[in-house]
Amino acid sequence: MRHILGIIFSIIFLVPLSAQEKGATPLLDKAIEQLQSTKGVTLSFTISANGDTGIGKIALQGNRFVLELPDMKIWFDGKTQWTLMESAGEVNISTPEPEELIHTNPYMLLQSYKKNFSCLSATEEGDLYRYQLASKEDSEIKHINIIINKATKRIERLIVESQDGNKTDITITDFAIGNFTEKHFVFDANKYPDIEIIDLR
Repeated sequence: MRHILGIIFSIIFLVPLSAQEKGATPLLDKAIEQLQSTKGVTLSFTISANGDTGIGKIALQGNRFVLELPDMKIWFDGKTQWTLMESAGEVNISTPEPEELIHTNPYMLLQSYKKNFSCLSATEEGDLYRYQLASKEDSEIKHINIIINKATKRIERLIVESQDGNKTDITITDFAIGNFTEKHFVFDANKYPDIEIIDLR
């Protein structure tokens, strides 16, 4: 599930810029502008994939994030990552490589967005717009459907189809502008006195 979420949130930031080549920029640009607030944003979501369902939350600001899932919580301050698994009683500290971060860091794919996807169609469905994108390269993602609300200019839903035919469906249930300090993206050991700290750096 963590791997899937990494892909999904990479897509959330990647897709709006990728679809520009078909002239669909105004609405998509507006969607990404909201996600790139300098104050940061918090997204709550539900996700369904491979018969499993779950909920989660992610706080984003620049290249920093905090991802909360039912079984783990991940902090990344731009350099160091803390992965907390309370059920195991431990937190792992690491300095992830770019290829590792791509599964959890929502901004990693922005560096190469222009060559990753092309927009196949942009259709109007009542109060929503649906954009279908296809991967330009050999990757695990085949198609992406991204649904944006016309009125709010926000991404509401993503449906991702992998090359093997599996689909991941994520719905953003809440969007809020944050007001984060740098400490928000750093693991606070004082709040978890009984957790074993494993430094893998």
